[in-house]
Amino acid sequence: MGGFCQTGQVCLLGWVVFTGAVLGWGCGGEENRAGPATPSDPASSALSGSTLDRVFSSGMLRVGLTGDYRPFSWKTGAGYEGEDVRVVNEFVRDVGLKLQFVDTTWPTLVDDMVAGRFDMAVGGITRTLERSRRVAFSIPVKRVGKCPLVRTGDEEKYATIEQINQPEVRVGANPGGTNNAFAKERLGNAQFVLIPHNQDLPLRILDRTVDVVVSDNVEAIRLAEEYEGLSAVNPDKPFTRQDLGYMLPRGDVPWKAYVDLWIERRRSKE
Repeated sequence: MGGFCQTGQVCLLGWVVFTGAVLGWGCGGEENRAGPATPSDPASSALSGSTLDRVFSSGMLRVGLTGDYRPFSWKTGAGYEGEDVRVVNEFVRDVGLKLQFVDTTWPTLVDDMVAGRFDMAVGGITRTLERSRRVAFSIPVKRVGKCPLVRTGDEEKYATIEQINQPEVRVGANPGGTNNAFAKERLGNAQFVLIPHNQDLPLRILDRTVDVVVSDNVEAIRLAEEYEGLSAVNPDKPFTRQDLGYMLPRGDVPWKAYVDLWIERRRSKE
């Protein structure tokens, strides 16, 4: 009897283990066969580490500005002014944040964004493929195009790319921006003069350091209004067409979606 009972117990135990494995008894049953547990709230997981969470947690939005590109942003003794300055002030009022401006420059703009010096950058920033390799952009906020800014009286002399792209013509541009890129790509035969600061470009035309600056039409119009002796050439028929947007950290989907939605809602009210 002792031998039979031992064998029977072994057989019975084997049958129980086998049946339990098939039917999923114990150890979680169905959960065990479903694999590792997943987060109960996928949305919370997606938001983890997002700028969206951080700015609302801190209550502060850091915005990068070059402060030298009219009509979008320029620096005065009292602070910053311009179209984009007004828009970001409206944004923080709408969503209940405080605003901190952070100085940047055109040559360091992308590096500063990648380094996390600010959460957003504004001020007439062109959405380009080169920049988009390292940063993200909001949906377009304005369409612009390149046109010449010249001394009054030289409008017909420098009206086309062919007229400007000549060895005797001096073309000015500031480093780091799309004016610089356009001059190098499209005006390679002209004399290229690098002007360190964007706000000095109109002065260098007037003092005859350069003959022409090819800039966004909105800036050329504004500078022609402000500086006697300057004219924007055919700003309604620019050489190019490109969109401006707000620069954002690359890969931060929740933050970009939030900013884009606010822009869309603002447009619907206009």
